[in-house]
Amino acid sequence: MAARWRPARWRLRSAGFFRAARARSLAERLKALAPDSPEAGQLAAAERWARRGYWDDLRMRAAVARTTGHDTEAQARALADDLAGGGGSAGPLSAGGPAGREAAVRAATLEELSGRWDAPVRWLGRNRTGAWVAASLLCFLTNTVLRQTGLVDSLSLWGFLWLVPVLWVDRRFAAVRKRAEARHLARLEAELAERR
Repeated sequence: MAARWRPARWRLRSAGFFRAARARSLAERLKALAPDSPEAGQLAAAERWARRGYWDDLRMRAAVARTTGHDTEAQARALADDLAGGGGSAGPLSAGGPAGREAAVRAATLEELSGRWDAPVRWLGRNRTGAWVAASLLCFLTNTVLRQTGLVDSLSLWGFLWLVPVLWVDRRFAAVRKRAEARHLARLEAELAERR
């Protein structure tokens, strides 16, 4: 039975080998014939992306997390400004580009998080950095106390429960942002379809 499957696997491996060899030869030809072309730039970018390392991926994830955190804080501060100003959203909703997207996010945030029960969510969103620091310290202290009292032998998941509210607030703001951006894109697509 195993002998019957060997030729098929060999064909798949050899096909992949020949495809990779052809890609290498095409890349060399492109570099030789048109080194300054846009296609050569795309090839160089693809090769850099393929050679990226573990640390590059970690740095990219950290940058994305930092940007998302800044977006959450900015969104919460804009919500506080809108609520203090009487609930008006800034900017026209039908505008295209970043201004229209930002106005759509502000309007959706005001609509979904302006309730009385959402006050803790708004407060944690505005003070996101301090909330993360306090939750991390509480996690460390809880785990230390649990280990020193002998209730647990090693790291405990009980200490990490302090992070749940902060993570929940981040997810809530991100979900509002995502829904608002999807609605904004749908609105722009509808406007473009009407113009045609």
